[in-house]
Amino acid sequence: MAPNASKPEDLDDYGYLREAIHKFTKGATTGFSVYAALTVIKALLQARLVKSPKTVLKDVFSLDNIRFSLFLGAYPAVYKLALHILRKKCNKKTDKHYVIAAAIASLTCLLENPDRRKSFAVFLLARAIGGVYNAALKRNNIPPMRHDVTLVFGAATGLVIYAVAKDPSLLPKGYYNAIKAWSRDYSEENLQTLFRVPCDKHIPCESVLHPGRSCLGHGLREFFATLVPSAEVYLPIHLLPFLMKYKAIIQSPADEMLSFFTKMARSTMFMSVTGIVMRTCMCLLYTYVRPTPPPVQSYKPYLSGFIGASIGLQFESVNRQGELAMYVAPSAINAIYILARRHGVFPDVPYGSTMVFTLAMVAIMYVYEKDATSLSRMINNGLVYLCGKPEHTPVSKNHDNEKYVIESNSTCVHKA
Repeated sequence: MAPNASKPEDLDDYGYLREAIHKFTKGATTGFSVYAALTVIKALLQARLVKSPKTVLKDVFSLDNIRFSLFLGAYPAVYKLALHILRKKCNKKTDKHYVIAAAIASLTCLLENPDRRKSFAVFLLARAIGGVYNAALKRNNIPPMRHDVTLVFGAATGLVIYAVAKDPSLLPKGYYNAIKAWSRDYSEENLQTLFRVPCDKHIPCESVLHPGRSCLGHGLREFFATLVPSAEVYLPIHLLPFLMKYKAIIQSPADEMLSFFTKMARSTMFMSVTGIVMRTCMCLLYTYVRPTPPPVQSYKPYLSGFIGASIGLQFESVNRQGELAMYVAPSAINAIYILARRHGVFPDVPYGSTMVFTLAMVAIMYVYEKDATSLSRMINNGLVYLCGKPEHTPVSKNHDNEKYVIESNSTCVHKA
């Protein structure tokens, strides 16, 4: 909303129309700028900006960017207009209006290309489940469960590692290649030899992965080898927020620097510890627990991923544990959906991704308007920017036994 605009309650029909146009313009402009910036950055990394600037310019003004920009502008505009029309027609405000308005606005996802629409649907479904779960915990509608974030992260990561080892078609190609690059020794050839291609005898992992070294020795060597690459991954993630707090840095530079390096150290340890535990568990399970000729039993890569992720996550800060769980969850949900389709559990439904997107956004918008802090910080900030501030004050009530506190990043924190 513009700084001098009236409050929503004071706007007439034309005022709401102007507000919708403003939100559409803001969202579309933001979408176009973000898409263009990412396109230029990608071209710079690939050295295409100098070699073929016309191609990069064509990508910036592509139909794909226009579709993305229109969607990002249309959703908040349609949501606000639908909410106003419903309230005017009923002559009152009810919670069901949030649900209906969100469902109507979700149809704007048809402006998007099908692949990105599906990615958005899976991503937002995971966020919606997390938001509803946190909102229910706050209101004591469900009993709290200890280590809930760890269990979600471990279960999702276990499924991802299973897919890497046994069935890469369950994962997006880029995501699969990134995991292989991070795992270093698990090349495509090694994965095929140890885990996928049938063989008439058991193949020792040391003959393929770590000749001349034990499983534990190999894991320890890889731990130290991945410390620097892990730090490089997390440097921009922590450096950008650090630089944005320049006022706090000027006021207390020592404290801010200590906080920055602490976060970097914890994230680096999380990634490296997760790697060493996964590798070691995989080797030990593969070699000593019912060793059989390839292909490997499905539970072995799953257990390795679950154990490694669950242990490694404890090195991360509580504020980031929930975000990490929500980062991996969409890939796991998508993998489950593909497996279910293969076994005939889910039929081929036309516009299924649109239905999932609608279901997710209905849940997200309801939680956002009623108790925004139950959503992750990223989703919350994005909706504030595009749709405006929520209409209700967030719930601040904790559980009666005061053993749990729900953080604004959708993480359930257990008090000591």
